[in-house]
Amino acid sequence: MILDIVLLAFGIATIYLGGQLLIDGSSSIAKRFGMPALLIGVMIIAPGTSAPELFLGAISAAQGVPGVSVGNVIGSTVAIVTLVLGIGAIIAPIISRFDEVRRESYVAVIAAVLFLLMALDRRIVWWEGVIMLATFFIYMRWAYRCIRRCKVTYAVREEYEDIAIERPLMMSLSMLGLSIVALALGAELAVEGAVGLADGFGISEVVIGATIVSIGTVMPELTITIMAALKGKQDLAIGNVLGTVLFNTMVVTGTASLITDVTFTGKVVFPGMVLIICMSLLLVFVLKKNEGITRSMGFVLLMVYGLFIGLILALAL
Repeated sequence: MILDIVLLAFGIATIYLGGQLLIDGSSSIAKRFGMPALLIGVMIIAPGTSAPELFLGAISAAQGVPGVSVGNVIGSTVAIVTLVLGIGAIIAPIISRFDEVRRESYVAVIAAVLFLLMALDRRIVWWEGVIMLATFFIYMRWAYRCIRRCKVTYAVREEYEDIAIERPLMMSLSMLGLSIVALALGAELAVEGAVGLADGFGISEVVIGATIVSIGTVMPELTITIMAALKGKQDLAIGNVLGTVLFNTMVVTGTASLITDVTFTGKVVFPGMVLIICMSLLLVFVLKKNEGITRSMGFVLLMVYGLFIGLILALAL
């Protein structure tokens, strides 16, 4: 049991390090070759923060325990739209000034509903995974063209301007290489520790993935959201959250289903997905209002996350 805890903790720490290296290295290369800061934020930083979930999902599927991946997708996505966003709003109210971020909230709702529909039979197979991945890449192409065409205010451009630091090319490439090694190794250790803990406590891998593992894998999103809130970069904070919802539900699960059929029980998945859809709809509503996500709403989001964890643990016992 102690060894499993050590493996899980070390694995999550290694995944976090790998995620940071991946974001820094890829954004540095993109900036070096002239990619605008706003595109780096939307096309690289937001998906890059979900690299831990992606590697964890692929490794767990390859090891025949896709329940860890499904639980992590549900748990981390719930944590992002409640815990992460709530902490960010408590630091500074989140008001979106960029139309693309508001549009992304609609796409997040569609992605969550699509995931729920495909999960109704408690199994996601390869062709459903192909649809999920295609949905994500169609959205990314649309977002790229939209950002290129639309007129973005100076305030929004300035918000994203220092998002990437240009480094020497060899350093950036080395960071990318190290990030892949760290993510793969960390995911391997985390999955092994999670499965061991699940066996030790007599609960499913889905529950472990939705609770302990998910807290670790949302650390990159939490870090970026806190830094963005402290610097008053509200669009960066909310854009990162919405991009992660889309990436988790479509890419992480879709990739795992290409490796093996993703099967699970409904005790964790369905309550979690209903909550994700409800929270995404709430974001659509509040982002239209001038006050955005207030500090008081941030405290409510933290309470919702606490209730979710309590519900998952109650269902597991």
